[in-house]
Amino acid sequence: MTEYIVTCDECQQELKKLGIVYTSSHASDLYRILSTEPVRSLDDLKGLRMRVGGPQYSRWAESVGMSPASIPVGETYESLSQGVIEGTIASIADIISFRLDDVLNYVTDVELGTFHSTISHAVGQQAWDSLSAEQREALVHASVEASAAITQRWGYEMADEAREVARESGIEMLEPEPELLEAIEAFLEQDLAYAAEQAESRHGVEDAAAKIERFQSLVEKWNAIVEEVGEDPEAVAEAMNREVWDAVDFSSYGT
Repeated sequence: MTEYIVTCDECQQELKKLGIVYTSSHASDLYRILSTEPVRSLDDLKGLRMRVGGPQYSRWAESVGMSPASIPVGETYESLSQGVIEGTIASIADIISFRLDDVLNYVTDVELGTFHSTISHAVGQQAWDSLSAEQREALVHASVEASAAITQRWGYEMADEAREVARESGIEMLEPEPELLEAIEAFLEQDLAYAAEQAESRHGVEDAAAKIERFQSLVEKWNAIVEEVGEDPEAVAEAMNREVWDAVDFSSYGT
């Protein structure tokens, strides 16, 4: 995400119109099904009402017969405890963040993608313009290090801790049936084309399919980089600076 936005002229133009300067992004662990009812198969999903955190999750929920609910994440506990919803499509770390161990019974170990923050730290244009090139670079490097640390904490450490809390709370970890996994894969392939069409027809994005393809290639690139440097956040931050920010002219970036 960081490399995509830094090297995307259209993205930079949109950010400038908003009066902000981009620094870095972070990500969650893979989203799972957290529920009060057991979910192993497609049939188990039908008719369930679940909180979803974005339109792509809403589309998936509808494709498998669920009713998606656009509920703020901070209201998940109350909605589960009152029976308004039977589950949430979310990071397993939400068990810790929102004390969901009191109201959940099951976690289904499917892989439903990650949440990518658009911007970890937005800098106002006026504040950015007041900084020297050296100060801008230092600020960006601090943001990159923070994003790597956030991803390590949210995507790995908290996810592991949440599994331990779930075990201690009697929340059962369920393995999905092959039919459910196959349905997820089929949806993902179809949804890429749908997302591209919607981006162009509803939001005026040009060459959306090519943009998706570029993003996918960057995912592959960074998977390979992490394989090489390891998962230590400092090493990942160093790679981000080397691969992305070392080529940036901070006297002109964001201006």
